[in-house]
Amino acid sequence: MTEAVTKFLETSRRFRQMTRAFGIILIAEDDFCISMFLKKVAEAHGLRAEIVSTSEDAMTLIQENSEEIRCVIIDLHLRDSEGAEVIHFIETRHTRVPYLVYTGDLIAAREVTERFPRATVLRKGESIERMIDALGFSEAS
Repeated sequence: MTEAVTKFLETSRRFRQMTRAFGIILIAEDDFCISMFLKKVAEAHGLRAEIVSTSEDAMTLIQENSEEIRCVIIDLHLRDSEGAEVIHFIETRHTRVPYLVYTGDLIAAREVTERFPRATVLRKGESIERMIDALGFSEAS
């Protein structure tokens, strides 16, 4: 487990009550610019966002904070593995946690929607309004 994940877990335990109302947006994205952009969008809508770049860190945070996570934004190609591993983890162990697949790989996106019917897939570069609608950010504002 990385130092950043350990620090987040310690901090999140102290603020569980505060975040329960709005929740956490977990961003599993290994591209720094995209992850920072997504974080800024979430924060602009009053939500706390955490960024991880590996599937291992994403699954750890989901396991430890499933009640506080409002949504997981998942890139299909993460640094250590495929994002489908995180989707499978959510689908089999944390079915309450909604997720959004955010990818530029349209072939893999099609495969994900066939394998995981409840997956919402947005193509990287689509309008930010579509992402906001898909995530339901307006409910927290």
